[in-house]
Amino acid sequence: MTPRPQSRSSRNPSTTPLRAATDTETDGCSEDVRSCIPARALRRHQPRFPHPDAESGLESLLRLRLHLLGIRLDCHVDIAGVGRVDFVVGRRLILEVDGRENHAGVDRRHRDLMRDAAASARGFETLRFDYAMVVHEWPSVVAAIEQALLRAAH
Repeated sequence: MTPRPQSRSSRNPSTTPLRAATDTETDGCSEDVRSCIPARALRRHQPRFPHPDAESGLESLLRLRLHLLGIRLDCHVDIAGVGRVDFVVGRRLILEVDGRENHAGVDRRHRDLMRDAAASARGFETLRFDYAMVVHEWPSVVAAIEQALLRAAH
């Protein structure tokens, strides 16, 4: 069996403190992203949202929403032959959150597909979600993740 990929951070992402967020221009989260968080959860996590090691508000949103569902993630994980991925769930499920600015264009799309193929060759399944899916089609995101986790359990 292949060893579990190692997270860049030695911190446990489920217990890492989050930074204070007071201004949507400086914290990287749009009001659209914040509006997706249940009011009770936002009040509870407001002083710690977005997460300090997230590269985008969208990553923070996905991480928080999955945390609220009880799904544990390893964040910014280095996988040999693939590179750094946004999240790993369990032993073999990669989640990538593709914002427009980092994944637009034919060259970047091709690079993402090459990384996905490399991950698959190493026994990983990759799920990619864009802004519209995480913000507006959340039930589809959850269903895809849940089904991938069920497949991995068998």
